[in-house]
Amino acid sequence: EVRANPAYLKQYELLKAKAVENTGNGLLFENTAIAFDTLQSALQLWQQAGDKHGIASTNASMAEYFTIKGDHINALKYYQTSLNIYKELNDTFFTGWITYNIGLIQRYMGNYGDALESHVKTLQIGKQINNNELITQALLGNGFDYMLVKNYPEALKNQREALEIFTAIKDS
Repeated sequence: EVRANPAYLKQYELLKAKAVENTGNGLLFENTAIAFDTLQSALQLWQQAGDKHGIASTNASMAEYFTIKGDHINALKYYQTSLNIYKELNDTFFTGWITYNIGLIQRYMGNYGDALESHVKTLQIGKQINNNELITQALLGNGFDYMLVKNYPEALKNQREALEIFTAIKDS
C-alpha cells in the first residue's frame, strides 16, 4: 500500500484552493455567474484546508463580485467578513486594503462621511506600516471624499500630498 505524504497532500489542498480562487477572479469580468460559483467552491476548499488567509482573500473576491453587480450591501458584508479575519490574523497590510475598499463601497452608497472615515483609517494604517501604496491610495481616496463633502482645501491638500509621494518615488 502506497501512502501519500501528509505534507504533500496539504500543499496540494492549498494549491488547488488558490487555483480555483484565481480562476474565479479571472472570470469576474468575463462571466460573473460562473465566477461566483467558482469563488464559492474556492471558499469551501479554503475552509476545508483551514486556511484563514485564503478564506479572507476569497471573501474579498466575492465582495468584488457584488461590487461589479452593484449590490453594495452584499459587497460590504463580504468585505467585513474579510476584514474581521485579516484583523484576527494581525495582517495589517490587508486590513488596510480591505478598509480602503470598504470606503469605496461606502462612497458608492452615498455615505461620504463613512467613506472618508474608512480612508482616513487606511491612511493611518499605511503610515503605521510605512507602505506608500496604501498611503497614496488613501490620500487619493481622501481627496475625492473631501470633494464630495465640499471641503475643497482638504481635498487639494490630500491630492498634493499623494502627488509629492508619487514624485519622490518616481511613480509616473
